[in-house]
Amino acid sequence: MTHNLYLIYDPLTGLHKIGITGQDVNKRVNNLKRKYHHGDQLELIHTVSSDDAEHIELMEEQLHMEYGDVQRKRKTWILTEDSAGKEHKREVNLNGYTEWFFLTTSDVFDVKASMNGML
Repeated sequence: MTHNLYLIYDPLTGLHKIGITGQDVNKRVNNLKRKYHHGDQLELIHTVSSDDAEHIELMEEQLHMEYGDVQRKRKTWILTEDSAGKEHKREVNLNGYTEWFFLTTSDVFDVKASMNGML
């Protein structure tokens, strides 16, 4: 079975998700779009695959440790909803809240290079 490590970008929040899945990555992205307050704007930035689930999990753990400092990690975000012409904001938990990060352009480049180099 193929296991995937992926990097997703949400332009609505400006956050990136570093996660793993044993299913097709596009299916995972579609599930996030439909189920967890993430709309069609989600972008799959990068993915790497391996038949070694343990290796993929270790890769994810290493990236989370490297980019999981206080300035980058996010557990919630403000969801803005429009109801009858009025804007309502509420804080919602992010699905996989330990996996969402504010990354700079340089960080994204480094994450992609790290993902490629870890295989």
